[in-house]
Amino acid sequence: MAAIEVHWGTGISIAMSMDPAKSIKKHILSPISILTGFPEYVAPYVLNFFVFIFVFMFVFVFVLWLMYEPSINRDIVLRNPEF
Repeated sequence: MAAIEVHWGTGISIAMSMDPAKSIKKHILSPISILTGFPEYVAPYVLNFFVFIFVFMFVFVFVLWLMYEPSINRDIVLRNPEF
């Protein structure tokens, strides 16, 4: 079964693989490897790290917004008594 494999530092080459599972794995991991620029055995971990950082920053900003949002509303009410 012919499969397109991405080799680190050598570009894309067509290779024969007798194990279809490896070919499918190469097809699944190749775009991740290309996007992250890391080898295929490292790329999923790098992608998980970036997802973790993104989620952590989103939660951190959301918690900060929840902390300061009542004070913003209080300032608006204090400046506009008729509000």
